[in-house]
Amino acid sequence: MNISLKLDKNFKSLEGEHPLYVRLRGKLPNGKVSETSINTGVYLLEKHFIKGSVSSKTSNYTDKQRIINGILDELSRIISEVVEEGLEPNPKFIKTEYEERIKFRELKTPQIQSFWKSFEEYIETKKNTSYGYRKTINTLKNHLKDFEERTKQKNVFRICGFKDRCFSE
Repeated sequence: MNISLKLDKNFKSLEGEHPLYVRLRGKLPNGKVSETSINTGVYLLEKHFIKGSVSSKTSNYTDKQRIINGILDELSRIISEVVEEGLEPNPKFIKTEYEERIKFRELKTPQIQSFWKSFEEYIETKKNTSYGYRKTINTLKNHLKDFEERTKQKNVFRICGFKDRCFSE
């Protein structure tokens, strides 16, 4: 089975970029060649797709390459599993298996909840801890609610970097 990258020149985004696909090719048991493609979600200018690979001059090259490599790694894993089972990899089967794994991964990904719902779930996990620890958590909860009232802003999850100021004085 051959895996390669293919730029679809029939379609263009508003920015003039073309969608990039992973192409799967293989021979069926009857000798015919079967081919299918998987959309990577990556868009490239034609000049940034050179000899079947992404040019390092592409904008956001690292991010795009990481997405492509993730897809290629997953496909290689699936093909290896099929071969280990003693079966011949079929491009359409490999694509179907890949899409099922992606759906499963999306279903497994937890849904984003509100800050307070998550905090209540956290408190539920601490029910069997010492009284002093539960009292500390309850004090934290009261301080957070007071902070929310004073600032007139809802508490939300926010990632703070080293140089970011998450709380204003």
